[in-house]
Amino acid sequence: MSITKDQIKIIHTLLQKAGQMDNKKEIIKNASATGKESTKDLTFDEAAALITFLQTPNPKPQTPNSKPQIQDGQQMINYIIAASWEMGWVKKIKKVDKVKGVIEVNDYSHMHEKIKELCYKKPINEYSVAELTKLVTVIKKINLSYIQKNKSNASEI
Repeated sequence: MSITKDQIKIIHTLLQKAGQMDNKKEIIKNASATGKESTKDLTFDEAAALITFLQTPNPKPQTPNSKPQIQDGQQMINYIIAASWEMGWVKKIKKVDKVKGVIEVNDYSHMHEKIKELCYKKPINEYSVAELTKLVTVIKKINLSYIQKNKSNASEI
């Protein structure tokens, strides 16, 4: 499914608010499972994952001694989330909110379980940049295999 016009507007707004429009192409490329560089080329799921990422505050607080690698780690986590959406590792579930009633939320539990099976047995936000690099390499291979499998299944129909 292709990205919607609303998703494109949301992504552009979030990038502008974050002062990242100059880095848009690189951010889009990192969010895409196949290295696309334009918001128009993202899938619906890639766009949803990117929006979620852009709306999420940095889980690792910066300290005076922190290195610029944190940004690299965020980009790799962004890619992992986008690929996970595309492979169906992230699902939408209904949840009851005391104020809003029944709402739809993203469920990342399956993604976290898959990641624990693949690499290190800890939450993704505790990975070092080196560990994230290894995980991204593994996820890219799995995702490319998934994409090729789906293309061949689609061509058989």
